[in-house]
Amino acid sequence: MQNLLTLNNLHQNPNGRIITIVLSISLGFGIVSMLGASTLFMIAILLSLLSIFEGNKACNTKLIECKDIMLDSVVGSSFALVFAMASKDITTKTHLFIATLTALIAYIMMDKYKPSTIKWLRDNVKGALGITLSSILAGIAGGFVSILVIYVI
Repeated sequence: MQNLLTLNNLHQNPNGRIITIVLSISLGFGIVSMLGASTLFMIAILLSLLSIFEGNKACNTKLIECKDIMLDSVVGSSFALVFAMASKDITTKTHLFIATLTALIAYIMMDKYKPSTIKWLRDNVKGALGITLSSILAGIAGGFVSILVIYVI
């Protein structure tokens, strides 16, 4: 379980978080294209529950440090993509590409700078719950930014 939470120790790579986000957005795009956004949403819910419960077990038994959990980035970027795909203004493949790209960039910015409530959740809610909830909120915010960009275009 430790390898799943840390994505096979990807946290040791200095760019591990960015690599994780780009790969999960790419995989998520494939899932949305083949199976639909609702499938990606259900996968994101499942992974978030796994990240919270198994992450807390691993953190409490000192198997890993809570800050080393990388599965939360997969969850957050999946939520960003799901919310970006919720826009009814996506009518062409160009819109789909722009929505995916802006969801990726917006999630990276939200995850890196952690504005407002995202930072509060990360700092004040202990364990894997705070880490995962902050990533989920960053994903939702990134998805809304993507919707706004598509709406403007």
